[in-house]
Amino acid sequence: MKQLLPFITLIAILLILNSTITQVLQYYIRRRLLDAGLSDEARQRAFDSLGAPQQPALQWALALFSGGLGLITLAYLPAASADSPLPYGIEAVFLSAGFLAYHFLNRRSAS
Repeated sequence: MKQLLPFITLIAILLILNSTITQVLQYYIRRRLLDAGLSDEARQRAFDSLGAPQQPALQWALALFSGGLGLITLAYLPAASADSPLPYGIEAVFLSAGFLAYHFLNRRSAS
């Protein structure tokens, strides 16, 4: 668990940084749209296009589910050594698979 704590902390910091940067950039884009003098309909369409992903609950459900599967997989694998990066790689692959599954489901439902 001691080795996992810095990894989790780094991920949390990156998520907070990503969220902050996204919010600031969306604020500047919205402000520019307001200053551009667009009609109400055009402005509303532009604001709607800046929205969040279609199904954020599904995104995080798939990410947590795949992350859990990765941790279960790690519990059944023999630990090679304490300094091995293998557990981090396995967990990253499972989390990536969850986000990719969300991406493809979201893309399919949008079509």
